[in-house]
Amino acid sequence: MASSSLPEELVEEILVRLPQDDPVHLVRASLVCKSWRRVLSDQDCFLRRCRGFHGAAPPLLGYFAINRCYGNDATQFVPATSTASPVRVPAVDHRRRWFLPVDCRHGRVLIHYEDRDRSTKRGFVVWDPLTGSRQHLGMPSASYPSHSCRYTSYTGAVVCAKAGCDDDHLDCQAGPFRVVCVETNLLKPVFACATSYSSVTGAWSAPVPNHDSHDFNYYCLRSYGKQSLLVGDAVYFLFQDDQSILRYDLGRHRLSEIGMPPAMCNTALMKTEGGGLGLAALPNNNRIHIWSRHDEDGCWVEHRVVELETLLPRRMRNRYHRVVGSAEGTNTVFVNVCNTIFMLDVKSNKVRKFSKRKSGQFEYILPYLRFYAPS
Repeated sequence: MASSSLPEELVEEILVRLPQDDPVHLVRASLVCKSWRRVLSDQDCFLRRCRGFHGAAPPLLGYFAINRCYGNDATQFVPATSTASPVRVPAVDHRRRWFLPVDCRHGRVLIHYEDRDRSTKRGFVVWDPLTGSRQHLGMPSASYPSHSCRYTSYTGAVVCAKAGCDDDHLDCQAGPFRVVCVETNLLKPVFACATSYSSVTGAWSAPVPNHDSHDFNYYCLRSYGKQSLLVGDAVYFLFQDDQSILRYDLGRHRLSEIGMPPAMCNTALMKTEGGGLGLAALPNNNRIHIWSRHDEDGCWVEHRVVELETLLPRRMRNRYHRVVGSAEGTNTVFVNVCNTIFMLDVKSNKVRKFSKRKSGQFEYILPYLRFYAPS
């Protein structure tokens, strides 16, 4: 029986079983005949079936690597497979403008840009890497506290705001969204400030401050550089000094600070198996410690230790290890060893070599998870 004469329901049953971790399989399938291409072109229906068949978590298509070399920022997308990637990073003149992805979630990437001459031209871009659509957002209004402080540090998060969407939002492809902007190192008595943007209203909310005081200098309290984590109706931001976490409540529009376990360093936020707030820490070179936080009393509990010495290749066991990210909604942590990225499943202890960069340095990475169907 020719492929074009197969019932459309049977064609769909075949296509949803193709491996989702390599988009090339679906691209080739779309070229077989018109009926196969028609099934794949109905993206809402097809992607919903893929999620139901393959499980809750979408596949990892790759990650955005932010590299720092000689003071120049560069963003590179590293595909999860050796085949051609559907993601293309927009061309930017980095000599004139900072262009940094700061968050990645629900099929979208949040990019912050700022002219290198420190002019007032700066803002956010919400970008869909598969469709290429981009929506530019201005920064919060001039009354925002950071406009009066020179040494502010910023970060942000993008989340789905589609009504009736599942709690995990794992098959979101379009629709309304919200962007959270957090700035730290503000002038006393305000330590941090947050505001959110709604694509429905096209406006930023009034800024909400956090007044906790700190004795650290402004370099220690940078929020820039580590991906946020969405847990329930709250977004969490981790400081680069690994001393504390900022929590922004999306529903109540409140900003608060959460303490961390003692002697933390080299960390990444991640969800626990129960769907709560957790983190992975690498305080020494050989062990990753997995922690979870109890909502009732706010206590942190260590419940797993992963021995890297028994998992990594022998030639890399005595090298410097660094946690550079985690895949939200999964058990995956990314570890950088001599510019080689390893994916570690902290539940099964399975390790996979992901990629190696010959020059530059991985400052941090933003994993891109998404079900994919060729248009």
